[in-house]
Amino acid sequence: MSDDCSVFINAGAVVLLSADMLEQEKCDVMNSVLFAQLVASKKYPALSSPDEWYGAYREVLQNGWLQKAVTWDNFTLDTPSKYTMMSWVEKRLGAYVGQTKVTEFTRLLNRVAQLPCSLPAIEELREWVQGPKSPELSCRVRLQVILAQRGPVLNVVCLEFDTRHSTANPLGPLFSTDPIPGTIQLRCFQANLSDALYAPVRDAIIKKLGDKAARNIFDISDAVEHGVTGAVSL
Repeated sequence: MSDDCSVFINAGAVVLLSADMLEQEKCDVMNSVLFAQLVASKKYPALSSPDEWYGAYREVLQNGWLQKAVTWDNFTLDTPSKYTMMSWVEKRLGAYVGQTKVTEFTRLLNRVAQLPCSLPAIEELREWVQGPKSPELSCRVRLQVILAQRGPVLNVVCLEFDTRHSTANPLGPLFSTDPIPGTIQLRCFQANLSDALYAPVRDAIIKKLGDKAARNIFDISDAVEHGVTGAVSL
C-alpha cells in the first residue's frame, strides 16, 4: 500500500487514513464516521432528505469533534467539459491540506473508482450511496470522501448528484467528463477530535456499534494498490 495512506470503505464513505496516525486515532475516526452515518440514515433514510441527513450527520460528530472551515457549493456540469467533480473536490480539499496530499488523495480515489462492483466493499458502498431510480430513470448519489490525518483531523467532502443510470462504481462519475444532470451539491468541513468531548462517549459508541463495524467497514488498501479483487472486512 502507499506509504502515505491506507484506504477503507466505511458504509457510504471512502476514508483515507494517513500512515502516521496512531492506532487509537484510526479507530476513533472509523467508529465516529460509521456511527454518525448510521444515526443520520436511521432518521432520514433512502436519500430522501439530503439537507436534513447532512445536518444530522454533522450533529452526531459534534459530540466529539470540533468542526470548522465549513464550505458549501452548488454547481452544474451538465454540458461536456474538461472539468470533473473531482476538480471541485481538489479545489476545496486544497484549502485544508497541502498539494502533495491532494495529489495523493486524488490518485488513490482514482484507483478506487476503477475497482469492480464484484468487490464486496464496492457493492456495500453502492448500496449505501445510491438511492432508488426516479420515474425519469435518474439515480441520486450521496457519497463522502474523507482524508483523516494525525491529530486526528477529518477533512470531509460530501457530494450529492444525479446520474442517468445506476453506476457499477459510485466513484466513477467523479472522474468522468460526461455531463452530469441537475445540480451537484458539495459540502466540505474540517474537524479536530476533542479528547475531552470524545473520551467519555468512546466506549458507548463502540458498544452501540456492536458488530456493525465488521459488517460495514472494509480495508481495501491492497486492492487499491495492486488492482486485485480482495478486501478485508474489519
